[in-house]
Amino acid sequence: MNPTLQLIAAPAALPMIFVAAAIFVLGVVVVAREHHGGVSLSFLTLTLSVSLWLASISVMLVVTDPLSAFLFARVAYVGVALIPAAILQFTFALLGMNRHRSQALAVVWTLSAAFALIFTSSHRMLAGTWHYSWGYYPLLAPASVFFLVYFAAVLIAALYFLATTTTKSHQERLRNRSFLLALGIGYLGSIDFAPAFGVELYPFGCVAVLAFIALSVRSILRFRLTDLSPSFVAERLLQTMHGGVIVVDKEGCVQLANEVAAGLLGWSVADMRGIDFRSLLGVTVLPVTDSDSFCRRSITRNRIVSWRRHDGTNLELSLSASVLCDRRGNSVGVLYALADVSDLKRAEANEYGATHDLLTRLPNRAQFARSFREKKDQMIAAGRVPSVLFVDLDGFKAVNDRHGHAAGDALLQLVAARIRNSIRGDDVLARYGGDEFVVLLDLARREDVSLVGRKLLNVVSAPYSIDEKTINITASIGAAFHTTDGSTADELMRVADGAMYRAKRAGKARIHIGQPPRTDTPAPPPYPVDARA
Repeated sequence: MNPTLQLIAAPAALPMIFVAAAIFVLGVVVVAREHHGGVSLSFLTLTLSVSLWLASISVMLVVTDPLSAFLFARVAYVGVALIPAAILQFTFALLGMNRHRSQALAVVWTLSAAFALIFTSSHRMLAGTWHYSWGYYPLLAPASVFFLVYFAAVLIAALYFLATTTTKSHQERLRNRSFLLALGIGYLGSIDFAPAFGVELYPFGCVAVLAFIALSVRSILRFRLTDLSPSFVAERLLQTMHGGVIVVDKEGCVQLANEVAAGLLGWSVADMRGIDFRSLLGVTVLPVTDSDSFCRRSITRNRIVSWRRHDGTNLELSLSASVLCDRRGNSVGVLYALADVSDLKRAEANEYGATHDLLTRLPNRAQFARSFREKKDQMIAAGRVPSVLFVDLDGFKAVNDRHGHAAGDALLQLVAARIRNSIRGDDVLARYGGDEFVVLLDLARREDVSLVGRKLLNVVSAPYSIDEKTINITASIGAAFHTTDGSTADELMRVADGAMYRAKRAGKARIHIGQPPRTDTPAPPPYPVDARA
């Protein structure tokens, strides 16, 4: 009869082979689901050890001769000997203790390997087999008590660490408790040592293992086993960074590169790994390593370089490089961080476009309001008078209609340049919109606003030469003072806008100041003024 069919047909073997297959599948699925993290790999080691034990015992139950049974007993106890070390490694990985407990873990793995060797090479602990009514089963010698003590000590230690290790979050505490319960119930499978000492008790410890599987599935679905070790985080970080990263060793060979860097250079990550970086770029020395700043400080920041891509074209990059050193301070390689200059230029353009008018290169309305908030208190503290001018061009629509929008755009650029050159460096000029400009003045006294206004009217009204055509326009200006006319940029611009419209209604090419006078109060002196020359 085929051994596989014989195994399936034996009722005594079915529970064990089913649980062995289930825990093997669980380990494989966890590794696939958790992306090969340290925790998931240690969990796989545990499930493989248990699966080897149960699968070998299930075969023992159906073989018909003692020699074959003893062979599978030895294989089974290789799995049994490895279970304590696998459990402790999984526990340490789950708790993030692998690095701090590496020596203890190494000792436990050494002892497990030693016991596995003894079980498979001598009769000192595994003496032979029992033949019960339900099949053959391993026979443990008295000396195996040393292994049982070791087995129990490691299992208790794992439970202790799970129960007492301080956690950083409530979620982590619940996860540890969940696996504490799963492992605690799984340990009840140790009842299967009883028939190994002559107690004719069917090895139903697989039921406890099955319960461990169910509880582990519940815990993994709820909490996952993602390993947040530095290496895991670093790997994920590299693949999610917007910029490229390349690491070369001291011989100049690429040891690590993320997808961004590979994509920029036209390579795949797999093809880049191990290749000489100098030959990849077509250079004789590693980039920037011969620069003065790199030689002095072992670091270079934001240097513009041109690198050769895989297809032979060149790519302009912003490059930062730094030396990588081991714990003794010895250089072991170079880390390159790179970014496409075109990406940087686009980012700068987007940032500039959010705060500036792209035609005149002046701050926009929103940026003007921010500048007002920043400068207002400084002016007041210095005893100065913050004032806002609202400048509107007279007849600009006619220029567009007669000479075209290109001429209109050129005119706006010239007007912006003239106004900018006519005010002080501390004053702020912005394009409000269309043919309107606003100016934040830092005045020594309120009366100075009329002087500045007249100057701007004269500057704006001077003839313009555009495409060999002479164009003449004028401007109407409204002015407002802080805090007489308002305390915010919007309030002052609204008052200045109203004053500008009064200047237009009064005949254009002039400046009006502040709120209109109330009709029930005496008329003020002839102020606003006609600022025409």
